Amino acid sequence: MRLIEYLNIFDREEMENANNKITSEVIPILRKNCAPFLREIKGANGFIFTGREKKINVFSKESTKINRKPRGTLKVGIRSKFNKMFKENFGFDRQENTVFCTGDISQADVYGQPYIFFPISKYKYFWSPKIDDLNVYFRYYNEEDEIDEIIDKIFKTYTNKNLKDAVQSKNEIIFQCNSYYLVEGMFRAKNGILGREFL
Repeated sequence: MRLIEYLNIFDREEMENANNKITSEVIPILRKNCAPFLREIKGANGFIFTGREKKINVFSKESTKINRKPRGTLKVGIRSKFNKMFKENFGFDRQENTVFCTGDISQADVYGQPYIFFPISKYKYFWSPKIDDLNVYFRYYNEEDEIDEIIDKIFKTYTNKNLKDAVQSKNEIIFQCNSYYLVEGMFRAKNGILGREFL
């Protein structure tokens, strides 16, 4: 019984310390360094998430990997064609300084521990209201299928506008930025500390 009481106190103390850190450190940093993004998601129905295999303690600043190794199952030929089309139309491809995100925490959880995502300073993004996860969409296609026609049809659904709609769609959102912050997913509640401040 005493052990359970001790663990409950320890959990409460940890949570209180984390809340204090969010209030005193994290919120001022996000206000200062993520202002364009915060303005764009104001009024959204939730946060944007990304999955990570590593564990962070409440808050972390990360650098975007250049030409990162793909984590999904998209076939090489399909990926190359998509990357070329994104490069030609949006100015960068899907693997170039990008972070794959979603408005759906359960989808982020598929790729690792889910964290709330905040791009620092300038960023670009694109998403499709038709595609929740491109890897899953193409899982059952072969490279011998009419891939060019399929890719062209899907690509036309992508846009770099209406971020709030992207969040609410819970579909895949691809961000390009140099660096970003991650905050533990437990602070995702709309009526929580971060939600009251930024949503």
